Amino acid sequence: MALIAIIFIVLNTNPVAISFGFFKVKLPLIVVLAVMVIIGILLGWFMGQDKVFNKKKD
Repeated sequence: MALIAIIFIVLNTNPVAISFGFFKVKLPLIVVLAVMVIIGILLGWFMGQDKVFNKKKD
């Protein structure tokens, strides 16, 4: 799965504009995708920690 994400990120290098309401940021898509993958990994890890914590508690 990680290999597919890396290939997808590397193939998408065009700049994109991201609007946050009051301002826009123009970044290469590779940066945006990499940040989103990292955020997804962190969220998955934190959600998994809750299950580990509850299992240790029992």
